[in-house]
Amino acid sequence: MFEIVSEISNTKSKKFFLEKINIYIRLIEVFADSLNLKLDKNNYQINSETFIRLSELNILNSKLKDDNKLLIKVLKQNLYRKFISTINFNIKYKKKIGNLLNKLDPSKRKIIRKEVGKKKKYSVVDFFCGAGGLSHGFAQEGFIIDLANDNDEECIETYKFNHPEIFGKKILLEDIKKVKYVTDVQPGYVFNMDTQDWTRKFVIVTEGPFDAITVSGVSILGSEINDTQRELINNLNRQVIVVPDRDAPGEKLITQAIEFGWSVAFPEWDKTVGDVAEAVLKYGRLFTIQSILKSTESSKLKIDLKRKIYG
Repeated sequence: MFEIVSEISNTKSKKFFLEKINIYIRLIEVFADSLNLKLDKNNYQINSETFIRLSELNILNSKLKDDNKLLIKVLKQNLYRKFISTINFNIKYKKKIGNLLNKLDPSKRKIIRKEVGKKKKYSVVDFFCGAGGLSHGFAQEGFIIDLANDNDEECIETYKFNHPEIFGKKILLEDIKKVKYVTDVQPGYVFNMDTQDWTRKFVIVTEGPFDAITVSGVSILGSEINDTQRELINNLNRQVIVVPDRDAPGEKLITQAIEFGWSVAFPEWDKTVGDVAEAVLKYGRLFTIQSILKSTESSKLKIDLKRKIYG
């Protein structure tokens, strides 16, 4: 959750770093007040245990003394002393504090993610996620948050704090129109498999997750299909329709579709439309799905012919 002090590279990262330092201090102060424990603000001496705790929090790296000097420079003397005194208080009352600081502790956040990863529940994608209230409600009911997106940096930082169970790379700071792939997933993962309508006679395969969501299809999260993904999709036992993006990676996907004996769709969309998500934005969901189905080819010869004029 914290950034190593020596890796703070700009004003924004420094701002977020200071905010987290102040959150840590405030949590300790409130805890001490609630139990009538004395928080000694003069106990800001650094010892080996203090260094270890600062390393655990991912604030200092292996060059402890150099990083500590830098930490003093970033926090300034008064805030530094206040922070170190709360660190030493944390060490002294570790058992009583319990899980209060887990969201700020990288090692605890890893444990939380592992526990969530053992669950087998439906997955959720949270667009315009804000601070994570909607995701929190789903998480309480046992849902897995597969992806969260917002274009506000402060919202994303708050979301990361509120949701330690979600890998950082699944929390995207990006304009929704620009998000294409999710990289921090298992190599054989097929996005949106658990939402498939089993009455459908076909499955639409796309590259990006937003493409899949807009037409209730599945996404391979890239432009190449591995053996595990191929097996999972084939196990749906229905016609597989690949909708490639209009770019070079899309060409690779067409080649694989031919190799696997899958169908390929070549919908007649405007040249400004590059993928399924953009088509839904321009034409609407129903028209987009109809155009995919009407333009689907299963013959290798026809696929090869159409791919030459489609791009």
